[in-house]
Amino acid sequence: MANLIDSASLNRVLDEGVSLIDVRYKLGGKEPNWGKQAYKKGHIPSAVYFDLNEDLSAPPKEHGGRHPLVDIDKFAKQLGDSGIDSSTKVVIYDDNAGAFAGRMWWMLKYIGHKDMMILDGGYSAWLEAKLPIETKIPNCQPCKYDLNIQKDLLVDMEYVKANISKLAILDARGHKRYLGQNEHLDPKAGHIPSALSFPYTDNLIDNKFKSKKELKERFKDFKKEQEIILYCGSGVTACHNFLVLDSLGYKNLKLYIGSWSDWVSYPDNPIEIGA
Repeated sequence: MANLIDSASLNRVLDEGVSLIDVRYKLGGKEPNWGKQAYKKGHIPSAVYFDLNEDLSAPPKEHGGRHPLVDIDKFAKQLGDSGIDSSTKVVIYDDNAGAFAGRMWWMLKYIGHKDMMILDGGYSAWLEAKLPIETKIPNCQPCKYDLNIQKDLLVDMEYVKANISKLAILDARGHKRYLGQNEHLDPKAGHIPSALSFPYTDNLIDNKFKSKKELKERFKDFKKEQEIILYCGSGVTACHNFLVLDSLGYKNLKLYIGSWSDWVSYPDNPIEIGA
């Protein structure tokens, strides 16, 4: 499927100018440095590390959600410092079935990057294939990253609020969080009115993406040209649904990056509980 590469295929092109980005991470805040430590203990050869909190998100404020959009100039500089320019072929991996790699993939798409893929199955699949790893931190040749921001891929709370009941709004969180039965991260439970429950985990089987045929069936009720707003808890796992829909040829996709954690920061915003 488009936007994905398997371990064997990646191994064959490792020496052909591919840049690898490791985005392993653990949500919840209890082990904020887990991903960095895991990277230091071993990573796919030549991979650089980007941290979800520090490199792919801005510090949280009153509004904007738990993982606001990072300063794009800072992001571009880090890419350039990592030897990545706008023409570089990039492969991203995590160890969470694409949950965090999807955010990095979307960030690249947002700044106009064209050639990026996610390693299907992530670091675990690489290890299971008994492919090489290293602990060496790569010595990258710095370059300049030229931005080409795609503003139409991003929407804010006001846009979502103005279009409730007019557009398809898909919630990537677990179904119990959508129903308001289990909320352990944000102060209010429930979902945005009219939103549909589409947990990102249902894109997966055994920590890999389902087949294109299965995923087409999952999203068959949506037209390729219709506008679809994607959200989750904080603009991370919604990118998983974004990536899948993009792979299937949907062209009018928009990420509400603040997502539920931003939505509930406004006391007057409506909330629905249940199906």
